[in-house]
Amino acid sequence: MIVRPFLQRFGETIRQAHFFAAVGVLNTIVDVGIFAFLTKTLSIWLVPANIVSFLSGAATSYLLNRNLTFARTRSQTSGSELWRFALVTLLVVVVSTVTVALLSKAVDPLIAKCISVGVTFAIGFVLQKTFVFRPSDDVPGAREENGA
Repeated sequence: MIVRPFLQRFGETIRQAHFFAAVGVLNTIVDVGIFAFLTKTLSIWLVPANIVSFLSGAATSYLLNRNLTFARTRSQTSGSELWRFALVTLLVVVVSTVTVALLSKAVDPLIAKCISVGVTFAIGFVLQKTFVFRPSDDVPGAREENGA
């Protein structure tokens, strides 16, 4: 049967992707909600509004993904993990901001913001799984569970 080996090999990654998506929904609500408030209510320019809203969602993301999504494959928070998260967040906020700025010339900024969420989801998951919250050698079986 093909399903069993597939689930044994990729089951943890599938579980992580589901949790990452659920956390992402919450992050998106925070991100888009703050973005809408800043741009529509306070009339703040798109670029600083996107940076502030994205970083607010990123803070939520770090806490939830560290403690829920990737908790089984890591031991404890390290300074290097936090720096890796900051580096990935910087890269993804640049991608998000460029996407919003470019698309806002053709569509409403809120639509551009929503499109940017889709673009950054894939990038964020791959980088957080493989670089930020990579499996820890001191957690028994973490590398095997994580598909490494």
